[in-house]
Amino acid sequence: MNRTRSDVRSPVAELRSAVKSYDAHTVLNGLEVSIAAGERVALIGPSGSGKSTLLRLLMGLEPLDAGQIRLFGEPLDESHRRGQLHAAQLRQRVGMVFQHFHLFPHLRVIDNLCAAPIHVLGQSKPAAQANAETLLAKVGLADKAQAWPSQLSGGQKQRVAIARALAMQPELMLFDEVTSALDPELVEEVLVVLRQIAHESQMSMLLVTHEMRFAAEIADRVVFMEGGRIVEQGPPQQVLQDPQQARTRAFLGLLPA
Repeated sequence: MNRTRSDVRSPVAELRSAVKSYDAHTVLNGLEVSIAAGERVALIGPSGSGKSTLLRLLMGLEPLDAGQIRLFGEPLDESHRRGQLHAAQLRQRVGMVFQHFHLFPHLRVIDNLCAAPIHVLGQSKPAAQANAETLLAKVGLADKAQAWPSQLSGGQKQRVAIARALAMQPELMLFDEVTSALDPELVEEVLVVLRQIAHESQMSMLLVTHEMRFAAEIADRVVFMEGGRIVEQGPPQQVLQDPQQARTRAFLGLLPA
């Protein structure tokens, strides 16, 4: 589903000269990356290359050591109280689905979807519930609204997590290896939902994935990272089938056909 874009769209997210370290280990080393409005970007690379850290920085789950993050054209300046409030408002426009589902075990499925729209967005309970029911139907779980998370399979839990993120009406969605914790037979049911989201919406998407065929199908651009830097990026056909960098070729050669 690779689209040709004739228009130039402003970035919804940018990292400029981003540096992030944990103790003596540098995870991101001067990273430069941007995501355009409506663009779908697949992040690939070996474990420890900084892919998940990039997503966590955009969500505000980790502080940036140096460089700058911009969301929707505005820099995130959290050095004072007003800046922290503004950053939080910007990040409300970003949704994230994690590798592990992080559903609230004490809430039924529909209440997992309604909690944030009611308490963060200020939606009425009837409006939040109606939207939640629509989203559950979209991910094929209309019959699970009153179920507890413990009653769901791993694939069903991940689909609920996707619906919960969508309930916040994000403009940018981040997906952090959302199929890697699933049994192989459950992976496809989640990928079906992601394909549907990509086909039916204009939402920007940044996906960390090891599913190369899926990346080739859904992404406008594939970014290969290693050592906290971008080694190669471009259209899926070029990066995945005819990579220009020896390290990209070596990485893809290690993957099963």
